[in-house]
Amino acid sequence: MTMRITIVFDAPELCGGVINAVSIARLLQRDGHRVTLSARGGPPAWLAWRGAWHDHQGFQVEPPAQDLVIATYWTTVAWAKAAGWPKVVHFCQGYEGDLIHLAAQREAIEAVYRHPFPTWVVSPMLVQRLAPFGRRAMVLPPHVSPRFRPAWRFQPHPLPRILVTGIFEAEVKNVPTALQAVRCLRGLGMPCRVERWSTFPLNPRETELLQADAFHHLVPPRQVPELLRQFDLLLFTSRAMEGFGLPVLEALRSGVPAVISTIPSLQPFTAAGVASVDPEDSEGFAAAAYRLLDEAKVWRRARRVGRAAAAPFSEAATQAALVAALKALDGPA
Repeated sequence: MTMRITIVFDAPELCGGVINAVSIARLLQRDGHRVTLSARGGPPAWLAWRGAWHDHQGFQVEPPAQDLVIATYWTTVAWAKAAGWPKVVHFCQGYEGDLIHLAAQREAIEAVYRHPFPTWVVSPMLVQRLAPFGRRAMVLPPHVSPRFRPAWRFQPHPLPRILVTGIFEAEVKNVPTALQAVRCLRGLGMPCRVERWSTFPLNPRETELLQADAFHHLVPPRQVPELLRQFDLLLFTSRAMEGFGLPVLEALRSGVPAVISTIPSLQPFTAAGVASVDPEDSEGFAAAAYRLLDEAKVWRRARRVGRAAAAPFSEAATQAALVAALKALDGPA
């Protein structure tokens, strides 16, 4: 049955959560549903969304009539609850109550999560995290575009290229540990070129830790696949509050080995053999990076392991989970 579906964002920010939710919107469109995206302001140029758009003007204007509303952030869930729409699902990609910068809103966030909306999440970790609120969640595993594919190379560049993504100011991203790890890696005798990608401008406090060889602000999503496959290593140092970590999946799909945090949401990758380190251990990240970059055969093996670890996160898997999740909305609570 064709449905009218509205996916509500707070603001259309360039981040993994919005990109992943839009990928769900495209799958729904492909299945014939009429999908509207609702957010504060107009559609940003980078989004390349071919579908209806609704500006809710800071939760002041309700979207047009719909059969299902998908709320994507705690503020949008609160709006859906207040509006009393008949069918709402909460698509949670990370529990906001664990984020340090939202500590002042924690009580309001917890109140939202105690409301028994049907819930979709991006990792089994979030199923467990939301259980104390009485939420029974279904997992919609993320996937990435087929444009994320490897370059044909047999060894790292003579001067290895290392990528560190994430907002420096966001505690969950833990960028300082990655920057310290690069300093340790160079101290071990491994020269390298490090590049930073962030949706925030360069913070002067970051340069006090490490002056990256290049800093890229707001990399357009359509350029990411081509740029990413040119790197030799991703350092991903997020802390346990991280809901999934889309850059890890993008890198592994692109044949870029990664050293990642040993955190619950990344367990599928660590279980498959991707190198992982305690998120606070900069020296451990440096040592793991050195092992991967020092020998071509070790680096090639890491590429194979990474691609195998990423393989289950396919569009087909997301599609199947999405179909099951939609059917469950019509079943018993």
